[in-house]
Amino acid sequence: MLLPPPHISPLSETDWLFQFHTGFSVAANRQLHALATMFRQRHGSLLQDVVVAYDSLLLRFQHPQLHAEVRINESLKQLANITLSGSTISLIEIPVCYDQALYNDLSAMAEQTNLTVEEIIELHSAATYHIYMLGFLPGFAYLGSVDDRIALTRKAAPVPVTTGAVGIAGTQTGIYPTATPGGWNIVGYTPLQMFDINREPACLLQPGQQVRFVPISLSEYKSLQSS
Repeated sequence: MLLPPPHISPLSETDWLFQFHTGFSVAANRQLHALATMFRQRHGSLLQDVVVAYDSLLLRFQHPQLHAEVRINESLKQLANITLSGSTISLIEIPVCYDQALYNDLSAMAEQTNLTVEEIIELHSAATYHIYMLGFLPGFAYLGSVDDRIALTRKAAPVPVTTGAVGIAGTQTGIYPTATPGGWNIVGYTPLQMFDINREPACLLQPGQQVRFVPISLSEYKSLQSS
């Protein structure tokens, strides 16, 4: 998908923002991640931070005077026109147990959507999801988009959520990397560890990757969880 260059604006003496104003757009998000990679490679020593969100990219330089060195107004606009035709995208398969012997919200979701539990599982596991960004908790990946038929609003109030819970909120799905209060509708659980400080990289999922959920049985889940 060919996109016009993003809007580029200064936020402070050190911060610059690229924004497409597209909202949930895989094409825009991929281009921003590609841009982020290029800036890290070309100007990594000058940058303090690089943050990609759904349709925006924040560049934070270490010192104000470095703006002149990288010719921010000219070079960034040129880099915004990069193409992604030659890039490869990795696909990660995540095993998920949808068995209702584990606590989940499938019955309540079935009532809200007028679908069967089996239909919800099929719709959730049939799609290939794009990882837009990481946030909320270390290793929490925001994935989209779920089928409109299972896109449900967040719960009215957060409830305790177990590590590995796979949830849906709006058109997004994601995996809780640790136990925490959460408001997403829980469809199942993965035995995989999303975040491990002793692993490299610590986050199992990375922005720009694609994810598919693979249904597994309760016995398979327990076996993988204990291994």
